[in-house]
Amino acid sequence: MPSPSQHALIIHYDGHDWQAIDADHNMMTLAVTDDNILPALPDGAVVSQLLLPVEQLLHRTFKLPFSNPKFIDQDILSQELEEHTSETSQSWWLSWQAGRTDDGVAGVMVGLPESLRQHIDTHDAWRQSTNIGCDMWARLNAQLDKRPEVRSSNGLIIVCDSDSSGIFFGLWHANNAPGKGGFWQAMRRLNWSAPHHANTPSSSLFEDIKRSLHSMGWRDKQAIGIGILTPQLHEALNFSDWQGDICAHDNLPSRRDANISAATTSHLNFRHGSWRSGSHIEQFKPWYRSLALATALFVVWFIGMIWQNHQLEQQVERQQQRIIAAFHTGLPHETVIIDALAQLRKAAGGSSDTQINKQLAAQYLQYLEAIHRSYQQTDWTIKELSFQNSRMSISGQTSDLQRMNKIHLSLQQATGQDVTIQDTDLSNNQVRFKMVWAQ
Repeated sequence: MPSPSQHALIIHYDGHDWQAIDADHNMMTLAVTDDNILPALPDGAVVSQLLLPVEQLLHRTFKLPFSNPKFIDQDILSQELEEHTSETSQSWWLSWQAGRTDDGVAGVMVGLPESLRQHIDTHDAWRQSTNIGCDMWARLNAQLDKRPEVRSSNGLIIVCDSDSSGIFFGLWHANNAPGKGGFWQAMRRLNWSAPHHANTPSSSLFEDIKRSLHSMGWRDKQAIGIGILTPQLHEALNFSDWQGDICAHDNLPSRRDANISAATTSHLNFRHGSWRSGSHIEQFKPWYRSLALATALFVVWFIGMIWQNHQLEQQVERQQQRIIAAFHTGLPHETVIIDALAQLRKAAGGSSDTQINKQLAAQYLQYLEAIHRSYQQTDWTIKELSFQNSRMSISGQTSDLQRMNKIHLSLQQATGQDVTIQDTDLSNNQVRFKMVWAQ
């Protein structure tokens, strides 16, 4: 939080100019020097909100075969990004929103350039920002927030927000079922390439909007529409159920003014995970209750372990007393007890097998070391391991027969034994096998 001697600014960047607005709604343009990425701030100013244009960010949709959106994290989306694009995960700091679908989870991810994130993190005045968002996300969510009854309904909702230079539009998947919140299925920004595009119903831009909505999942006569459209856009798109506003192009606000008015309503924030603003104590405030419950569970578990150990110690003591009683009954002339079980075995004619056990243990450790060396050389999964009477049995699985043969060869070389492939099974693109060998 800014101190009394500091004043907080909402910062907006449109790709060309940096604009700031203070608590008194005074607007100012911030200058950027050639050797800096971020503009210089007025003396005593800190950043409270930062809104960036979608054109400067990474923006993609995704679908994953998960049962719940809570399983999604930065690492999973980074892997998804690298597999389906030419981007590297190290170049972007991701934020996202997802929801449940019939066959998994789906949603939208937005990436902040890592170079910009590092610059924000190294400047004290910028690092105090609690919200860093995307203008497309803020604008469309602001339109959705104006109609809470629509947000909490069921079905697909087309959300539009026009300004003097272009239009944001997206498809909101509304779901008020328990455990299933609504989520953005996709969103996009299209700019007017010339002023007449906003007033010409035959413009190809309208067809671009229709094609984009169809690729997002919208079908004609299927979804309601909300937000702001010009009369020409409303006529060209011909939504069957339009519940939004219609505004003449000349009366639309600039993108900058519309963005700044929606800056504080953004539901997407790049300040998450290991990158947060504020003190470390404040980061843990939402977790106080969970930490308290975890501590209580640990105390209960710890007390239970103490009680269990006490019970086990009593059982051991009773067992020792029974062994001593049996010793005195079976060997009344033996007065010195060194190892009661060993002395009873000796008196009964048994032989010590300590040396044999040591040899078997050494042999088992050698085989484990050999398996470890083979495991390092080839990617495979151990399912079951058994060692009885100098005979080792191991079950596992790998991706193909060639890799299984490589495992077989490496085990033979590592153990120096004749390793036999006892069983194989090919199913579900996996090879399951069992190998055995003996001294």
